[in-house]
Amino acid sequence: MTIQLSNVRGATIDPGISQEYKGIRAPGTYFPGVITAGSFRLDGEWVFWDVHNPTKAIVIQLADERYARLVIQVDDPRAAVALIEGAIARS
Repeated sequence: MTIQLSNVRGATIDPGISQEYKGIRAPGTYFPGVITAGSFRLDGEWVFWDVHNPTKAIVIQLADERYARLVIQVDDPRAAVALIEGAIARS
């Protein structure tokens, strides 16, 4: 998946998001406590998930893309969010 930086609105650390309702899988996989992956439709928006460990999840807010949000697992959430937020600030 490739997203233009101009369409990235921000990124946050949100390990609690894994406890929230995901929406309707279309297609996707959801095994509570194990994996959430794929496309989910929630409140009229598409959200892409790829998370095994919720403590390493970040949420990337998008505009003008198929997905309104990406919820993804990264090795270092603080560093990833800082990198994304820094890139947005410089653009």
